[in-house]
Amino acid sequence: MYLQKLFLFVFAVISPVLSMPGLSGTPGRNLSLIQQAAFADDSGRLTAKERLQNPRAGKIPDTAELLLDTAYYPSLMKDLSHAHESIAMILYLFKTTDYRMALPDRLVHMLVRKYAQGVDVSLLLNVDRGDTPHGIGDNLNDTNLHTAKRLEDKGIHVYLDSPRRTTHAKVVVIDKKIVYIGSHNLTQSALRYNHEVSVRIVSPDMAKEIISYMEALKNEK
Repeated sequence: MYLQKLFLFVFAVISPVLSMPGLSGTPGRNLSLIQQAAFADDSGRLTAKERLQNPRAGKIPDTAELLLDTAYYPSLMKDLSHAHESIAMILYLFKTTDYRMALPDRLVHMLVRKYAQGVDVSLLLNVDRGDTPHGIGDNLNDTNLHTAKRLEDKGIHVYLDSPRRTTHAKVVVIDKKIVYIGSHNLTQSALRYNHEVSVRIVSPDMAKEIISYMEALKNEK
């Protein structure tokens, strides 16, 4: 009986992973009908506060591509280089060092180049209160503010989240249809050395939802 229960538990945990494209060859799984219903567009009826208090979930499109470890950076750079309309990012940590060969610094140069070409570029970065143990908040704030200043000096819009609540998201939306979402921060460690898992998804509906969420974060007090 114990082994049977253990088997059922393991199956319940791994079955969503096995249903991802590229792992089993089957389309991405759908969430429950209740969760799908919650994904319906109500952005015009909710205030920023209400929207953040009522998070929604939706189905995972069939166009998802799994990006493990170092596969994330070249894929992202390629899509950024082809951006012609907009680039929007929500990031927990964007760490640049002013060393132009570092991968995050190359991303900064790409964003500046696309902005100069007329692409609408905007970012929302996390800032903490600065009173977290061991000075972690201060270090993160200094890191993100350093990158923010580099981008703002080139005319790019950088927004900071409310220090009352941590924004731990790592999301990129390109041309309102290509979405990168997962564990990758924009740091040299995450892009080159760490074990990370992210997904590239082509979905205008999901892109619209994330952009709407980003607008709510901008207005959160």
